[in-house]
Amino acid sequence: MRNEARIHRGRVSQAWLAAYLRPRGFPLAGSAGLYEAGSDIPGLPSMDGVPGLSIEVKATSAEGTLLKALRQSVEDAKGGLPVVVWRPNGYGAARIEDWVVAIRLRDAVPLWRDAGYGDPR
Repeated sequence: MRNEARIHRGRVSQAWLAAYLRPRGFPLAGSAGLYEAGSDIPGLPSMDGVPGLSIEVKATSAEGTLLKALRQSVEDAKGGLPVVVWRPNGYGAARIEDWVVAIRLRDAVPLWRDAGYGDPR
């Protein structure tokens, strides 16, 4: 895929995800500008529309890896939860709820526990 097309696909994916999140408890979710440092889904206008999360959005491409994207999210997290949202090929806006979310296991286990999974404490 040409670089311009790949960049466009990523930007569209970010916009779709921000639009999906806004009515679901993140009304200030926005899409970062091209070459803007930090999370792909910052909050607008305060840059805190997804408080505590560092969301990196990746549309499938032959370049890069999920682990590389997660490392980038960790670097951008600044103490928040690093998250990668991956849009597989063929999964447009109509299938956004089937996109994949990846986090580190060390971050997932406390979330599972806080949600009531596992043995009672």
